[in-house]
Amino acid sequence: IYRDAGKKVGSFKETSQGMGYMWEAFGWHEGKLYVEYLNESDSMIKIAVVDFKQETTKTICTCAVHTANKNLYHTTVYLYQNKIYAMHGWGNDKEFKVEEFDMSSSSLLNTFSFSKPGKNETMNFINIADGKIYYAIKHVKRKK
Repeated sequence: IYRDAGKKVGSFKETSQGMGYMWEAFGWHEGKLYVEYLNESDSMIKIAVVDFKQETTKTICTCAVHTANKNLYHTTVYLYQNKIYAMHGWGNDKEFKVEEFDMSSSSLLNTFSFSKPGKNETMNFINIADGKIYYAIKHVKRKK
């Protein structure tokens, strides 16, 4: 991991997550880098914290990325006030939820569900701020 025109922050080995996982960094919190691993074969996301001294990652929570409908899904992960929020949205069945995890214990604290958008509407999560979840609903006008 690098920053500011090539200054090395640290490195880690990703072998602990197993085959089939892709990772991406999603946030820094209190001097630690958090990454998410997506495994499309088992439809799970593992959220891990990087230990640059040991050059490893430690899984702190796991969540499913979608329901039985495997056609389209989207998961966005946010860090906010020592909690991890995994926001899930699925295109075809328009089911949306947010799972809240405690960073220190990895326990699932809450699951928030949202009502389905109406016909010709789509829903996008924006962010978490001031203890509130912000999202947008896009109204689409369709022509024949």
